[in-house]
Amino acid sequence: MLTTAQRLVDTDLRRVEFLMGVDAGRWDLAEPFSVTVWPFVYTMVQAASRPNSPEQLLVRWDLENYSEQSPTGAFWDADTKSFLAPARWPKGRPGTPVATVFKVEGWAAPGRGFYHPYDRQARLNHNDWPAQNPQFIWTKDNTIVDFLHLVHRWLNCEDYLGC
Repeated sequence: MLTTAQRLVDTDLRRVEFLMGVDAGRWDLAEPFSVTVWPFVYTMVQAASRPNSPEQLLVRWDLENYSEQSPTGAFWDADTKSFLAPARWPKGRPGTPVATVFKVEGWAAPGRGFYHPYDRQARLNHNDWPAQNPQFIWTKDNTIVDFLHLVHRWLNCEDYLGC
């Protein structure tokens, strides 16, 4: 029997917003990781072409208590079946949101989440973020697609330097 969270994720992955991103080549469920043990879902997210960098990055989403709680997403290494090594994480131009959100040093869960208010892991020790970033406060009206849009945008803007 599926939990409420599993049913919500399944519904959100069938919505037109998710499918439009798939059709546009922005993201997709990752094979063979798309069918996995709950609460993890894996997606490939398209990245802008940069020297010595992949065209797509694998993201493991921890969707425990979705949508009551926000997801935690992190880059994943399919070969080692573990979090992507910090040295292989995408980089951003210093001082930009891309550099901040993909940082892997200087916070409690380096390489285990995106340093962003949507990310459940990052938000744990940032009680000030809701006041500072009200537009990025996760509510039951948000879906995984909202987070995918952001990751795709960060990996495809001029401040993304590659991996």
